[in-house]
Amino acid sequence: MEKNFVELFKSEIMSIDYDLERDILRNAWLRRTIPDELAKSELENWVIYYHQTKPKYLITNLSGGFIIAPHMQEWMAHYLHPIVSKTVKKWAFILHSDIFSALSVQMAVEIIDELGFEKKFFDQNDDIEVMEWLL
Repeated sequence: MEKNFVELFKSEIMSIDYDLERDILRNAWLRRTIPDELAKSELENWVIYYHQTKPKYLITNLSGGFIIAPHMQEWMAHYLHPIVSKTVKKWAFILHSDIFSALSVQMAVEIIDELGFEKKFFDQNDDIEVMEWLL
């Protein structure tokens, strides 16, 4: 899965890559716990690259076990709703095996469930399955 991705951004918290050929924007949360303001700042960075690329497909990798607090689930959903609903066809979420991490992500995504694109959750290290589903 790596060969076509070009790194756009990387910090201690998040990495963002883009595959121009397949029109996929991929981000990975690299830490399990992140203060709210830092998570918001990193999401704002992601939005910048989202606007630059306007992808059809998204991959968010949370296999590091990032847990999204309930108040942040609401904030993320309302912040992302008007942004991603315009161009995205499918959004894949790669989850950690920890039940609390996985549930926190699923609950955040349920909040924005009325968006007009497909969403699916995958176990960590299912790169081939993710790409088959996206494309």
